[in-house]
Amino acid sequence: MTAPTPTTGYLHGYSDHERERLHRQARFLEPMVHDRLPFRRRRRLLEVGAGVGAQTEILLRHFPEIHVTGVEINDAQIAEARRFLATVPWATDRYTIEKGDATRLEFEPESFDAAFLCWILEHISSPPRVLSEVRRVLVPGAPIVCNEVLNATFFIDPYSPDTLRYWMAFNDHQLSLGGDPFVGAKLGNLLQSVGFRDITTEVRSFHLDN
Repeated sequence: MTAPTPTTGYLHGYSDHERERLHRQARFLEPMVHDRLPFRRRRRLLEVGAGVGAQTEILLRHFPEIHVTGVEINDAQIAEARRFLATVPWATDRYTIEKGDATRLEFEPESFDAAFLCWILEHISSPPRVLSEVRRVLVPGAPIVCNEVLNATFFIDPYSPDTLRYWMAFNDHQLSLGGDPFVGAKLGNLLQSVGFRDITTEVRSFHLDN
């Protein structure tokens, strides 16, 4: 999901170029994002912020037993997700993409036995509300996996003050839209604050050196 309400801005926009970027990003980061996910023997997975369906396809490919219900607020993203997943042979009859607000999920309690969120909380002004809603619709003890950003860790060599100033201005802009480019550092406390237990946090980073 790219935003919790129509009034909250989505940093990256909804252009065709951006939709293609999301597909490329999902493929490039698949080894990191989808490593060791605890979804074996799960059947009903909730994906909050399904976007263009790029992560959905990978989940369905890695876990042939699951059905994914994806929630997304933007109509253009929903249309792209449905178009894309309709071309994926292993996705047939194994997913639904629904329009919805992550802060007010329209599902009964205990509807799902797993949840997956990938780079959604950074775009939302009220992560606790979203996580609380996810907990409400999960069966007790169901696993939730959240991948989020911590943009303060960015650095390049050779040192470039201008690039770093741009990067922090970019982050400030996201904050002004109601998002949080540093939410990854807060995930453990956020999950605990809404009642999740047995929480494990892990830092995964890139080192790109040619």
